[in-house]
Amino acid sequence: MTTDSSNIKPMTHGTTNGITNGGTNGHLKEYLVKRSDLHDRMTKDSSGKSVIEWYDGEATLYDDQFEHANFIYHKDTAQALADYVKDRGAKVLDLAAGSGKIGLLLKGHGFCNMDALDGSSGMLKLAKEKGIYQKYFHCMVDSKKIPEVDDASYDAVSCGGSVAKGHLSYDTIQTMLRAVKPGGYLIFSCAGWNFQFEEFSRTKLDDCFSELKKRGLCATVEERPSFHIGEEPGFIFILRRGDGVLNGH
Repeated sequence: MTTDSSNIKPMTHGTTNGITNGGTNGHLKEYLVKRSDLHDRMTKDSSGKSVIEWYDGEATLYDDQFEHANFIYHKDTAQALADYVKDRGAKVLDLAAGSGKIGLLLKGHGFCNMDALDGSSGMLKLAKEKGIYQKYFHCMVDSKKIPEVDDASYDAVSCGGSVAKGHLSYDTIQTMLRAVKPGGYLIFSCAGWNFQFEEFSRTKLDDCFSELKKRGLCATVEERPSFHIGEEPGFIFILRRGDGVLNGH
């Protein structure tokens, strides 16, 4: 399915888009200013190193002000996983788990066998304090196999908000899929703001899905409209794992 992104609004990180209490919450105003810095790092640093440094340095502020900032994608990502994965004992990998926002929602849905993976040690520290995951993997993700994660070892993988400029490229979708058992699900969100960048265009995403299907890695792709933050459009993608195999690294 191809979505018309011609009316996508600009990325609103660092603004008060959809936020009504920005004038009364000093910590929120501080957070929004610092998210503007994160926005700059995402668009200017292709290595992702400075983005991780931001999350390590601002993990506590991020965790404290996340709900006030009117993020929505994590709720829709968790809901989609709960809709598709009926077994609440299913083994789930929350990839780019951050401080555990999606994990908490999945716990609320009854999921009890979850692991977390993130590139920021500061964010994983906060996730550990919540006590919702079984294992914690501190590593970056690219197009290669994740050494710490066995192939076809999870019933589902969730990834909220991190398939994005300066975070995870479309090349990492195959990496996430390889961790999923055939017939299982990869569910990730993507802010429409990303589609303005050539390497994140909607055409490239659809081409990526087509290639994954040809290789048998992805059996089906479904899409749900969502919001990322405030009124900023976002999308939830539900991929069902095929029986194709990715060998080696």
